Amino acid sequence: MERLSRFAHLQGQPRRPTLDKIEGVEVVVRGAEMTEGRMGPYVIIEIEGEDGEPEFYQCSGKFVIDAFEEAIASDAFPCKACFIRSGKAWIVT
Repeated sequence: MERLSRFAHLQGQPRRPTLDKIEGVEVVVRGAEMTEGRMGPYVIIEIEGEDGEPEFYQCSGKFVIDAFEEAIASDAFPCKACFIRSGKAWIVT
């Protein structure tokens, strides 16, 4: 049986915000999903907003993708994360 994606409702919708909005802020990550776009792979990240409602962000940065591939494989959600820009690259701490 194919696993139903919690992110399926986002398919075909306008682009989600990038990580600029939450840069340097520790957030609770509820989940993430890898997907393939026209320009290559990217990750959709679900965080817990200030009001407790889910917010969705996307990033195609290699370090972010690598970190979330590991988190997805080990089912490490929810978890805390902080996204920091280092030059042109995003780093997850």
